[in-house]
This record gives sequence, structure tokens and C-alpha cells, in this order.
Amino acid sequence: PVFPDTTYITAGTITQDSIWTVAGSPYLVSGEVLINGGTLTLEPGVEVYVEGNGRRLNVVARNKSRRGL
Repeated sequence: PVFPDTTYITAGTITQDSIWTVAGSPYLVSGEVLINGGTLTLEPGVEVYVEGNGRRLNVVARNKSRRGL
């Protein structure tokens, strides 16, 4: 889905703590994003879409959330 206020995330590395906010939502990920040296926090209610057939979102990390994923 594409919405007027979509935040586009292309391939890259997150090296410091980052927060994806509801105000920036939805997020459309179009490439591999590696989290290395930082933490990615998603606010409750954030929508994340992964672009492309056969694409997926892999989370390989320690979950600090009290509620889990």
C-alpha cells in the first residue's frame, strides 16, 4: 500500500538508537535494513510494509518489549 504520508526506508544500516513513530507511519521498506550498534523501537500503532514479492521482515534480536512482538 502507498499512502500520501508514507515514510520510505531503503537499504541501509541503523547504527544508533532510532524510533519509528506513529506520526511517520506507515513505513515502506524497500531494501535490506540491518540494525547494528543501535536499537530500533516501533511505537505502538506503527504500520510497516515490506515491498516486493517474496519479501519478508526478519527480526533477529533481543526483544526488550514487555509485551513481546
